[in-house]
This record gives sequence, structure tokens and C-alpha cells, in this order.
Amino acid sequence: MICYYNGRYLEEKFIRIPVESPGFQYGYGVFTSLRTNHGHAVLITEHLKRLEESCKIIGISYPNVDFKSIINELIRRNNNINLRIKITLFEENINQVALLIIVTELKIDNTPKSIKVISNNYQVTSFRGVKSLNYLENVHLHREAIKTGFDEGLLLNSKKLICECCYANIFLVRGEKIYTPKANDNILNGIIRQELINNFSIIEQDISFAELPTFDKAFFTNSVQGIVYIKKINDIEYRSQPIPKLEEWEKSIGLK
Repeated sequence: MICYYNGRYLEEKFIRIPVESPGFQYGYGVFTSLRTNHGHAVLITEHLKRLEESCKIIGISYPNVDFKSIINELIRRNNNINLRIKITLFEENINQVALLIIVTELKIDNTPKSIKVISNNYQVTSFRGVKSLNYLENVHLHREAIKTGFDEGLLLNSKKLICECCYANIFLVRGEKIYTPKANDNILNGIIRQELINNFSIIEQDISFAELPTFDKAFFTNSVQGIVYIKKINDIEYRSQPIPKLEEWEKSIGLK
């Protein structure tokens, strides 16, 4: 696949990142992931806005480049197939920011998933709401869930309140109402989460682990997979039939 690194379009195998860079050594950078659909980068404006805001929070400069033109060129060079795109900004040298855009072929499996509750100490940190390169905790907890036969992990804080999944935001449905945990600096406020809240009557509130059996359905969201329904959290089973109004919305923005 053809990718992009600091002004050059290169095959991924030819990209070389300096090992002494703060981005590599300390995870000093931010990223966002999105998908394309038939040559269209889904919600690209929203992703770039969050990327710029994240740069301000951690104190690195946001490149003055035409991201949309670069991504359109990557779509063209990769034959307009459906793609997963990861945009990474990291400090390559002191006060010098590198731009890396990795492209892979998109493979989506939206079959209903099983989720395991794997943490009860997911705490607020200074950068919890930033999609930084320090993703070690998320990766580790996800691998722990996979080892025990589940597809994802559901993270709780010390008060046993639901926060988010390792790589996604979570929503729960009771009757006709949709609920999601508050974005109070303890979760990453995902792009799809924001768009759902902007377009539907979704209730943001604290949700305890003990409340999970009271819901009829559950789903998680991220910008690559869109909406994925949950068939089970621990031993609690849910109805995993799609919600028609959400399916229509996914189609309207290019996630299906």
C-alpha cells in the first residue's frame, strides 16, 4: 500500500522513523483513525478538528498542510479501494513535527461481539480525552480480553461506573432510549459518539456495572467499524438486532 511520510508518497516498507525521535521514545504524539467508503473519507473534517485540538493540548504544532488533498491522493494511488487511514503526528525532533499517514485495506466484521469487563480502576488522567500515541493500556487490556475468548474489553473506574471499551465508545439501550457514559475527561470522546449525540436524543449519564442487566441492547462505536452490536457482556446477553434509524444514519454518512 502507498502511504505518506513528511511530504513523500512511499510504500510502507520504505518508511523509516528515527529511533531517537520523542514520538518513538516516549509516545509524544497524537493520531486519529478513519475509513473511506467508495473514495470518500468519512467525517474527515471532524477528525482533523480533533487532531488539531489534541496537538494544542499536548503542545506540538499542527502542520500547515492540505490533509484532504493528501488523503484524496492516497485514495487515488491505492486504486480507490475502501481503506483504513491512520493519521499520526509526532515529535520527530525537538520542535519538529512529523506527519505519517498509514493506509491499509479495510476489512470490517460487524457480527455482534462479546465483551468482558476487565478493569475496575480506569482512572482520569491528564490526557485521557486525547487520542495520544500512549495507547499501551488500551492495547494491553484488549489483549487480555482476547486471551479469555472475548472480542473486546469494557473498562470500569474505581466506582464501578462504565467508561468505554478498549477501542470504542459504548452505548446501551432500554426500550426506545439510548444511553452512554458521560464524557467527563474519563473517556475518549470519539467522533462517531459525538455525531450520534448531535443527531439523536441520547442520554449521557453515569451507568454502573450493576445496571447492565437492565438494558435490552448494547453497541459500541468507532470511526472504522461504525456501529457494532454486542451480544454479551460477561454473562449478560443482549438482543443484537440492528436499530433501523441508526442503520439509515450510518448509510447517510458513508459508514455502510
